[in-house]
Order: sequence, then structure tokens, then C-alpha cells
Amino acid sequence: MQNTRPEPGTIFGVETAIAVLPPTETPASKDGFGEKLALEVTSNLQQLGVSTTDLEAVSALVVQGADAPRIARRFGVDYVISINVRSRGEKVRVTAELLDYSGALVWTKHFNAIGDDLDAMQKSFAAKIATQAAAEIPDLAAAAETAASKSAASAEPKGRPDYAKSTKERARERTRTRGHHPYNAREEYVEEEPSDKSRFIALLLLFPLFGIFGIHRFYGGRPLIGLLFLFTGGLAGIGWMVDIVMTVFGRIRDGEGKRISRWGGRGRRYYRRLYREAHRSY
Repeated sequence: MQNTRPEPGTIFGVETAIAVLPPTETPASKDGFGEKLALEVTSNLQQLGVSTTDLEAVSALVVQGADAPRIARRFGVDYVISINVRSRGEKVRVTAELLDYSGALVWTKHFNAIGDDLDAMQKSFAAKIATQAAAEIPDLAAAAETAASKSAASAEPKGRPDYAKSTKERARERTRTRGHHPYNAREEYVEEEPSDKSRFIALLLLFPLFGIFGIHRFYGGRPLIGLLFLFTGGLAGIGWMVDIVMTVFGRIRDGEGKRISRWGGRGRRYYRRLYREAHRSY
């Protein structure tokens, strides 16, 4: 039988409509992954403003052996989406095809995912299939582009664009919106407390006579690494040279994981602060 364009007005009138076929699964899943995926695709298409057929009615025709052109003629739709699901362990591969009313292939795409969260997979697959399939339909793509441009125009902030503002202006705006200075927020930035050890002493202990044998590591509270340096000659000198560079730039850490960055250890300011806090408590 020759395939002819469906008569408009059978169900959807002059609107562009899509029929979603029940997915084929290999092997057949016990949790109805394919059926739920088809429902998600239908829901996503409807959210995009696309008219869809009833999945149960389409499934009844498929059981009777109807192909894509016959389903398109029966429901008066312009396009049909066919989905194939293949699973192996935690790997899932979904192949989606967009066919026109004559059965000709318009678009096809493979989607892969790994995991055990089937609900998240279904939603991700359905969103991609619906969005990309709708983008291949000229009428829907033009309408989506127009809606996106209107949405972007309405959401565009008034005044100068962000790239034209100075650093201080952007910082003030972030302060107003967050209610605090962005660089003082505990959840965004927490100043790391340096080690009590002195970087100057650590450098002195890195002289060849001491550093090769890991004396600086014992000083920093890392005895295991110090023993490793002691028995390997500073990892054949390579580890010793790396520690010199890290100590110079204040990147080496002590036994508590704190950086040895202060040249004089805690210093006078630390003890002055302890003195003030002790007198405040009385």
C-alpha cells in the first residue's frame, strides 16, 4: 500500500503531533523501564508544547502489527518516535529514532548511561530525546527559538551589562544579594590556619647534612616520612630537592596537615592575642 500523508484533523487538527511508540527492550526488563521512559518522553514533549497520542492506544496498534506509517495515518500525526533500549548490567543504551508519516528516518541518536538509579536515567534520556527530536521538526524548532529569544529578552537585566562593571561594583552587588561580603562567608572561603612551626628553621634543617636524612620532617611532626628519608637518602635526593622548593614557597605541611608558612612560627601577635583573651575572661 502506498504511504500517503495523514488527513489533518483526525485528532489533532492542523497542529504538529507526535506518536511515541512503546519501546523495545533487550533483554526485557522486569521493572518496566521502557514503558516509564515512553511516559517520560510523552510528558517532556507536552511540556514543549507538542501534541502527543495516547500511549495505550498506540501500544494496542503495535500489538496488532502496525508499523509507523500505519500509526501515523490512524492518528493523523506527522511524526513517530521509536525507542530501543538495550541493557547489560549497569550499562544502558537507548536508541531513539524520529520517523515522518511515510516511515522515512528524520533523526536518530544513541544515548548511553551507567548506574543503578533508573529513575534518574529515565528522566535524563527522556529530556534529551524530547528536546533533540523536537529541534528536528521545523515548525517546533522555529517556535522554540522565538520563545527562547523572548525569554532571554525579558530576563536581561536593566542597566549596564555585567562585563562593563568594575570589580568593586560586582563585589557590591554580590554583597547586597547575599547579605554578607562574599569573601568572608564561611561556606565560601575559610582562611587556613598556618602551622606553629617556623619555615626558617625548616629551611635550616634542609641543609645537605640534615635534609638528606629527613631531619626537617621530624621537626615538622612527620616521623614516618623522616624515617623514609633517613633510609633512602632523601629518596635519592629527589624528595629532598622537592621539599626545599615546597618549604621556600611555604607549601610543606606539618603532622597536623597545616602549612609551615610562617618564618618565625607563631610570633608576637599570637601571644599578644592570647594575653588579651586571657584578660577578657576575668
